[in-house]
Amino acid sequence: METGRLAEDFPYGQQAIKDRKKRREVNQATANTNEASSNQAPAATDVDSLTTNNSVAKDPVLPVPKTESPTSAGARKKSRVPVINASQVEAAVVDNARPLPPVPLEASAEESNLNLGTTLPCSVITNENTELTKKKLDLEIELLKKQVETASATTEIERARAEIERSKAEIEKARVEVEKLKAEIELLRLSEEKNILLEKMFR
Repeated sequence: METGRLAEDFPYGQQAIKDRKKRREVNQATANTNEASSNQAPAATDVDSLTTNNSVAKDPVLPVPKTESPTSAGARKKSRVPVINASQVEAAVVDNARPLPPVPLEASAEESNLNLGTTLPCSVITNENTELTKKKLDLEIELLKKQVETASATTEIERARAEIERSKAEIEKARVEVEKLKAEIELLRLSEEKNILLEKMFR
């Protein structure tokens, strides 16, 4: 009778007891569901909607703050942790243990000769440049030799020409001497004739 009287005097108190009981049952069911499927996100449960749908139209529902049990909160935190399977760990170990690809070595001489038609190796290009430079230097040396020989020949010709000119001067000098001697001989001859004529006159 006391409870009925209190319920009649305070209609909101009885409804609050029912709401609290239903809320406890819903939280317990949510916690059980979260523990059963820890890898899935917990399903959202609207306590106010359940309370409102199950309540009597005559009795208004008081606003009740939403609460979350420690069990459901722990399950939600646990569900956020990524799960690593044993196969993923084994695959990671196999990838790390896999050897690196071999480093390509330099091509041999035979392979370089075979690849001349497509791509010339650096060694072949360097050898060709060296040969061209050597041939160019050889041609320049031959040209210089010819220039030196030409210069030497020109010098010899000039020297011979100078000798000829000096010889001509010597010959001219000798000719002058000869002419001078001829003149002296002629004078001697004239002097001799004069002496002969004078002797004939004084006889």
